[in-house]
Amino acid sequence: MNGYYYLMTSLPTLSYKEGGEVPFTKETFLKRIDGFVPKKDKKSIEDLLNGKSINAPFMKQYNEMCSSIQRAVLHYRALRLGKNDSKYILKTPESSDVMKLARSAVEAENPYESELKIFELYWKALDKLSAFHFADFLSLSVYALKLRLLFRKTSFDKQKGRQEATRLFSSYSVLEDIIK
Repeated sequence: MNGYYYLMTSLPTLSYKEGGEVPFTKETFLKRIDGFVPKKDKKSIEDLLNGKSINAPFMKQYNEMCSSIQRAVLHYRALRLGKNDSKYILKTPESSDVMKLARSAVEAENPYESELKIFELYWKALDKLSAFHFADFLSLSVYALKLRLLFRKTSFDKQKGRQEATRLFSSYSVLEDIIK
């Protein structure tokens, strides 16, 4: 357990804010934790970084939180498209934090901003999950999950995104012309 104390206090703080840097690659992070945590725990952390689920008590709660976020975003996207099907509509109070952030994400001006707001939802869910855990397997797992979110966030390329959106919308216009 002492390895966790030393390790967690030596890791840099992660931030989802614009300009938040990713302090590690997957490989350097795994090297960094080597020797401080049991091999079984290191393997679990590696699985989390690779997007796999692990057998840990907190995973059920984490998966439920992810599902809740996905349903909230789907709810607002369906409303925005005028879909009133009961499979899309949630009975969750509009005032809940998840619902507020989901609505904000769906109403964002562009897909990049929308993704960043959804990213913020996941980040806050991880903060909630790790409350009162500072130097244990759960806190390291949450750190790894946040690191995975940052890897995804930094993989976004605004220029490539604009080019792809332009390509998609121009092909949509061509299709519209063909249909008419």
